[in-house]
Amino acid sequence: MAGDRLLLCSDGLHEYLADDELRTLLRLDIRDAAPAAIQHANACGGRDNITALFVELVAG
Repeated sequence: MAGDRLLLCSDGLHEYLADDELRTLLRLDIRDAAPAAIQHANACGGRDNITALFVELVAG
């Protein structure tokens, strides 16, 4: 539905995100979400490559 948001990411990010952290990221401005997610993963150790793409569905 319009307004829904999705996160596509690598395991380098996934392993560092708890459900509550993901909900917080999904509420950020869509342009700020990926950099914030990558910063979070790096702050937690960032042992692997980190890829994040946040997508917001719009009305067609």
